[in-house]
This record gives sequence, C-alpha cells and structure tokens, in this order.
Amino acid sequence: MLLQLNGIVPDLIILGTNDSGRNHFRTGQSAQTVLACREHFKLVPVIVFEETYSIGSTVSYFQFGARGYLLKKSTENEFVKCIERVLNNKYYLSPDLHIRTLAEGPVLTA
Repeated sequence: MLLQLNGIVPDLIILGTNDSGRNHFRTGQSAQTVLACREHFKLVPVIVFEETYSIGSTVSYFQFGARGYLLKKSTENEFVKCIERVLNNKYYLSPDLHIRTLAEGPVLTA
C-alpha cells in the first residue's frame, strides 16, 4: 500500500478520505491508514482531509498519529496554515472545529 520509491521520503502526507463520519467501517479503515503511514514513514507528519466532521473519527485520526485535520470545505488560507503548523511539529485542528469538539466532549486524554 505505501511505497518508498528509491529511498525518497515525503515531507508531508495528506490523506484525503471519502468518510462521512457515519460509516464506522470506512472511518476505521482511514484511521488504520493513518497508522500505516506513521509506521512506514515514522517522521513524516500526516494531515487528514475529510468531507464532514465527526468527533469520533477526528479523535481516532489523532490517536493513530495524525498531526492535522481539515475539512474539504476549508479555505486555501486555512489549508496553508495547517501545513505550516504541522511542518513545524505542531498539531492543527481548525478553530471552528475546536469549538464543536469542546462542545461535544473531551478529545484526548493524558
């Protein structure tokens, strides 16, 4: 599934999904793909680019190693901001999703 061609390692992986957040099987597959990316390219950050927001899938992506999460309707500026933050070893979740995530419940536990 994941190939390292001629020793070339990407600087960033952007994983576009077709998940709607309602299909738990496909969300699980996408979360496993994030994990596979992180296992194969240990130092390469992963951004998930998804159609619709679901707290459950978002939590899974971050738990499996994603560094950023964007919706496909995000603006170009938000997309650039996400890439910059992730490439600087920070996490990114768009501000409007922060509010929705906090309203829906805790995301990550220590």
